[in-house]
Amino acid sequence: MKYGKQVIPNLGIIQGILSNYFVHISDLHSDFNGVDSYDEYSESLRINISLIKSCIWSLYIVSELTFFGYFDGHTYWAKVSDNQYRFEESEQVR
Repeated sequence: MKYGKQVIPNLGIIQGILSNYFVHISDLHSDFNGVDSYDEYSESLRINISLIKSCIWSLYIVSELTFFGYFDGHTYWAKVSDNQYRFEESEQVR
């Protein structure tokens, strides 16, 4: 049995970022951030947008595998046998 980070590249990095900045209290949580328009691209905004992108990418990968049989073209997965799949980025993604 393999861990997720051994199958999907970058998953360990995403997990570390989520743990350091989102799940556990960090500098992002030390200031009050009200709902406001952003005039500059601050570090907090950059981290939050990166976390959202990472979560969406992870959801895309998991969804593609979950619904593998419903799609003709696949971006991240290749079927090896009836019950076995391999993480394999398509040329389009590379």
